[in-house]
Amino acid sequence: LKLTVFGGVDYRSKSRDRWIGRQLDNGAPHNSIASAGMMTRLGYNTSVSLDFNRHFGKHQLEASLGGELHGSKRFTNVAVGNDFFNDKLQADGIQMATNFAPIHQFHRNWSTWSVLGRVKYVFNDIVSIDVSLRSDKTARIDRESTFYPGTQMTLDIRKLAGITSVISRLSVSGGWGR
Repeated sequence: LKLTVFGGVDYRSKSRDRWIGRQLDNGAPHNSIASAGMMTRLGYNTSVSLDFNRHFGKHQLEASLGGELHGSKRFTNVAVGNDFFNDKLQADGIQMATNFAPIHQFHRNWSTWSVLGRVKYVFNDIVSIDVSLRSDKTARIDRESTFYPGTQMTLDIRKLAGITSVISRLSVSGGWGR
């Protein structure tokens, strides 16, 4: 029995100032335009799995159960002003604007949750059957869970026929999954 846990965090914070002076075509009708923005983002990811692997004579059983969580929280503020009596401070002097637009605030949050399970049975290193199921739920697209089942069967023809010295590997495998 083995437990594995992974996790990570990515934190970013940045600011952006823009200045469009009155000497430019876009800035002339507004007597210069300044904007100041601040963006903060927190990205995170975690993964947990519990794995089991056991041999019972000619039988081998592997099983895994796990979960994952990935997401991001982003917050942005942007202030815009125009009509400046003095252009020397440029965007650093945004507070000297005569006209201000309401501060724009943007929130962009998303997350994806996943649960996964897998069972594999092997008999005498000749036949193996692998069954898996994964369920994902994401806040990006919708709130419904989506299931992804799958199965695979492999037959080792080389060992079954006893051709171990001439051919290094010969097997037939078939599977289905979504």
